[in-house]
This record gives sequence, C-alpha cells and structure tokens, in this order.
Amino acid sequence: MASNMKQKPDVLVIDDDTQVSQLIMMIAEGLGYTTSSIQAFEEIESTLDSITPRIIFLDLRFENHDGLEILEILATQESKARIVLISGVDQGILASACQAGKQSKLKIAGYIHKPFDIDLLEKCLKEELDDRSRFTSPRLQEALGAGECIIEYLPIFDLNARGSQSPLCGLELSPYWRRESDQSLSRWQLGNKLKLHNLVDEFTTLLLDKTFQSYKEWNANKRLLQFSISIDDASLFDPEWPSYLKSEIQRFGISPELVTISFSYADVTGRVKDIVATLTRLRIGGFKIAIETEGRDSNELAELLHLPINELRLSTEVVSKLGSEMESEFIATTLICIAQRQGLITTALGVDSMPTLKFLQEAGCTNAMGPLFGKSLSLKQLMELEEHGALPALQPDAEKGKLYVI
Repeated sequence: MASNMKQKPDVLVIDDDTQVSQLIMMIAEGLGYTTSSIQAFEEIESTLDSITPRIIFLDLRFENHDGLEILEILATQESKARIVLISGVDQGILASACQAGKQSKLKIAGYIHKPFDIDLLEKCLKEELDDRSRFTSPRLQEALGAGECIIEYLPIFDLNARGSQSPLCGLELSPYWRRESDQSLSRWQLGNKLKLHNLVDEFTTLLLDKTFQSYKEWNANKRLLQFSISIDDASLFDPEWPSYLKSEIQRFGISPELVTISFSYADVTGRVKDIVATLTRLRIGGFKIAIETEGRDSNELAELLHLPINELRLSTEVVSKLGSEMESEFIATTLICIAQRQGLITTALGVDSMPTLKFLQEAGCTNAMGPLFGKSLSLKQLMELEEHGALPALQPDAEKGKLYVI
C-alpha cells in the first residue's frame, strides 16, 4: 500500500502500529493522496532526508521513544509539513505536545485522539486537499515547479496603541511558492516567474480566492481586521478589475472596507493618469488604496496628492536608512507630515530596529511592519496567538533587541 519514496508522498505516517498506519494510508489514498509510512525509529532521519510530505501523522508513543524526540528531528530538518499528532495519551498531554512543536517553529495542525474518529481524520485530509486543489493548476505547476502556493501574513501594527489595546491593526498578504523538490520561491522570485510565463492573471485569481476564503474564516472567529493585498500593476490598467474584485468579495461575504489594495509608485511611473479611473472606482466601491513611495521626487509627491488614496507607505529603501542618512530622515518626516495634513495613514515598511521604530513614533507615523515585529505567519497561527493573548502592546525586549510581539 505504501508509495515508493521517490514519488515524494503527500502523506507520511510515523506510527509503529501497522494497523493504524494502514488505516490512515487507506483513507488518504482513497482521497487521492500518495502515502508512505515509517515504523522504525532508526529509519526516521534518513527517510525525512529523502522526502517532503505535505502532511505528517505522528504517533507520540513510538517504540521506545516519544513523539517529542521526533518533533526535534523535524525541527532540525526545518520541516514545512503540516503535522497532526495522534495518540491515546491524555488530551492535555497532546495539547502540550502541540505547543512544544509550535515553539520549535513546526506547523502543528492539531491532534487526533486514539481510538480516532474516522470522520475527523477524513475531514482533516479533505481540508488540506481542498486548499491544495483550489490553489493550483497544471500551468502553474509546470511554470513554477511541482508544489503549491502558501499564503502567510505580515502583521501590521498601530504605533499609537496604548495600554490593553491590541497593536495588531492589519495583515499584509505574503504569498510564496513552496516546491516539493527544492528551495521555495520567494514573493519576488514568484512575481518574476509569473510575468515570464504570462500567468499573472491566473495566479492573481487563485490568490484572491484562497485569501478571501481564509479571511472569511478569520472574520467568523475574530475581530475584524484590515488586510492588504499588493497587486501587480497590470490589474490597475484593467478596466474590468474593480468589478471583478467587488464580485469576489461579495461571493465570500467580505466588506470592501476591510480590503486595502496596495501598489508601488515605481510600477506606474509615467502612467499615473491611466490608473486614476481604476483607483476611483475602487474607492467608490468601498476599497482602501495604499501606495508605496520613496518620496525623492517632487513631481512624484505632486502626483500622489491627486490620487484617491487612503494610505501612504514609506518604502523599505527609505526606512532602512533612518538613523544613518539625513536625506531619508528628511523624506520620511516630510511624507508623514504631508500625510497628516491630508488625513492619510502612514505605514513604514521593513522596520527592523528599535531606534528606527522610535524615530517613526516620534515623527508621528501611524503604522509599521517589518522584521522587528516577527516573521510572516499563517492565518491560523495569528488566530491562535491572539486567542492566547500573545499580541501585547509594543514593549521593547532589551535582551533580544526586539519586541514582545510575534
């Protein structure tokens, strides 16, 4: 029943109980997955060196070892698989093991208690299958390499949050392509590949579909948050795009006021007048508009002030030089001042140090995102963090030189 290792199975079962392994694999294969199993501890490390499963079912009691030892191996190998823990131990122990895995930066999808409910197991597998099949196509697979697009989110923080107020005020979409065979494609590599193969429109459609579906789940469980989508400039020149976007969010029951469309001024330089109609239609439809700028050209600033935007974003190029270059400090201060007078939000990109954060706060910048606040996370991880109160007000951590955030 097990698949050949060279086929890079979707599902890997690590369980020394042959009957349990065969049952999970049978159900998974019935849904269209390829599968494999490990039933000896000494085979784990070498096997994981040669395969990249999408889902791992891991028994916490494995021969004379425990699942935490195996989680350590997975963490060392920087596994990107979704991991489902299975065991007959107390559910409190299972929950603790899940937490330990998450602390090791593993993607713990949850646990199933033995004897497990077959319906629950099928549901778990179908959810993963739905995500994968919805967000792929033969053309994308051929152009980008066998794999799938993963959507994560960069948290956007309100620099004016005080006391018990949560500083998390928005989410920035951060997609990447996770290949099965080698290193993943970053957002920028992905963009170049899509343009090269003329797949931008197809990918954007699939990206929005998955984004809106996952954000709908956030809305169903959590407080409403603004979320931002950085789009390719081609969409801005498509007169039909605002109507398409509006129909999509209506399909998922999402308010347009929660969606910020962001783009870079550099992508539309010399063509700004050609996108005014599209931006205006988006604003009339209730969407918010953010534009990223370096602010080094007076003509650029003049054009920006005549666009129907809500938010001015300070580029990483400018923000990274705060504290070391007077010109960047002058530009940042000027942009923030202009935005305040125009009633616009200002968001600093790429914030990576406490001195930079302090400068921005003193200058009156509204929001910020960047490495200082932690890495991008899945929507599920963000929901869990907020649920457990792990998103406190902005406070410096002197030992780590970072923030008590993510």
